[in-house]
Amino acid sequence: ADYRFAEVASAAQDEARLVIFVGTSFAVGVTAMVVQGALARGVPMFCVDPSPVVEDDAIRNVVAGAEVALPALCRELGIAGW
Repeated sequence: ADYRFAEVASAAQDEARLVIFVGTSFAVGVTAMVVQGALARGVPMFCVDPSPVVEDDAIRNVVAGAEVALPALCRELGIAGW
């Protein structure tokens, strides 16, 4: 299966203005690719997880469940449907 990891990493490096990780262990290769791409451009990164596993100063932990944090974020951003 082609998960298009190279495209995801390229988008993080070339286009992303914000990266939000949700419920990841940070043990998957594509996650590391996104982190490296975002770091290269100084893109802010957040990890939404009630029990965060990441200890990296470049990634801010949002200690909450996705079911709480993501709708709140969408409301703050004015995204319809939330």
